Amino acid sequence: MLSEIIEKFSQLQPSDNANNILRERYFWKDQDGKYVEKSWSDVARRVARVVATAELFNSRELEDDGSKLEKVKLWEGEFYSILNARLFIPNSPTLFNGGVGVAIDLLHK
Repeated sequence: MLSEIIEKFSQLQPSDNANNILRERYFWKDQDGKYVEKSWSDVARRVARVVATAELFNSRELEDDGSKLEKVKLWEGEFYSILNARLFIPNSPTLFNGGVGVAIDLLHK
């Protein structure tokens, strides 16, 4: 049932007004001032990737590097799904700053 809800809301596009707000406040730009994020799903991917990396530092059950990477990918996918569907949206500082200090190309692969 949750997967059906996620699927339904993932297909709904933000309004033009919401896209304007995203562009003005949340989309990241590169050093040349060009937008590297052009949609809500780009923001959701960046934030999900950064939040999921907390598993690397906070999960005691993960001992070897292979299992850590798989666990991070799992949590990134789960968090991205609910973010992209806009069922949960973290606070603005998380959206603004999620990924600061990380190379842009690592956040958008």
